[in-house]
Amino acid sequence: MTTRHSTADAPTDGRTARARRTRDAVVEACLSLIDEGHLRPTAKQVSERAGVSLRSVFQHFEDLESLFATAADRQVERLLALVAKIPSGAPFEERLAAIVEARTRLLERITPVRRSALLHEPFSAA
Repeated sequence: MTTRHSTADAPTDGRTARARRTRDAVVEACLSLIDEGHLRPTAKQVSERAGVSLRSVFQHFEDLESLFATAADRQVERLLALVAKIPSGAPFEERLAAIVEARTRLLERITPVRRSALLHEPFSAA
């Protein structure tokens, strides 16, 4: 009997792992710049923050729009990690406080990326 492995289970060679780390570093650098208030970060700023060459940014992303689209996807992952279950059996005041806390955390995390997206929207097909 043979076992089928998904590509997620397949071993990764050094170059592939390094490329994945570089791509992740570029996306995280873009998001951290946006979080800090740089709502339209340049490729140069992103490359410097990620500690990679400018060329590396464009080896992993066709253009800045594709980088921003990938960063938006990563932002969704970050936001999903903030979702917490509200205890249904708790008193109303406790549930309300938990909902307000959860919503506050979510909105604080969304705000910089949302502002950035609004700036890019008129120029972006994505």
